[in-house]
Amino acid sequence: MMTIAKLNEAIRLSLQQENYYSALALALTMPDICGKMEFPKLGSEARSKNWFDKYMRKNYECEIMEKHVVFMTAGDCYALRCSFLHEAKDDIEHQRASDTLKRFQFTTLGIHRIKTDEILNLNVSNFCLEICAAVDEWIDGVSSDNEIMERTNLLLTIKDSTYSPIPFVTIGNK
Repeated sequence: MMTIAKLNEAIRLSLQQENYYSALALALTMPDICGKMEFPKLGSEARSKNWFDKYMRKNYECEIMEKHVVFMTAGDCYALRCSFLHEAKDDIEHQRASDTLKRFQFTTLGIHRIKTDEILNLNVSNFCLEICAAVDEWIDGVSSDNEIMERTNLLLTIKDSTYSPIPFVTIGNK
């Protein structure tokens, strides 16, 4: 679980340093990474959508004047992930997974979750922090699941102190 927590910390640190592109890129990978831990047999799109629906959807649906409003679906979020990570675009119109949106616009201004036609305006910090909070909730919810914990132990870790990759070999200073 350490790697997941470190990734979440990296998102928050990137936001503090106003490194918004880095924060957004990493935040968009978290539903897929956490989804892989929880739903290991599903493909990337299915597990990302399942994870979004379970932990993030509540942030992007509400009742306004007795009308159910959906700002973003799991498919829209996955389409954004694909569009941004593979093409550095906010246009998701041609992404197969998109449901209700055509485009995202990110800002550092005070607005968040403003939908006009098929464009969703999001404050980049708020969006990334919502994902971080969802990851924190996920960690709390799965921390007693031994199978998920075993899978998280297999995630990449960056060694920052002396370690032994094999017996009798030490890398780093002692």
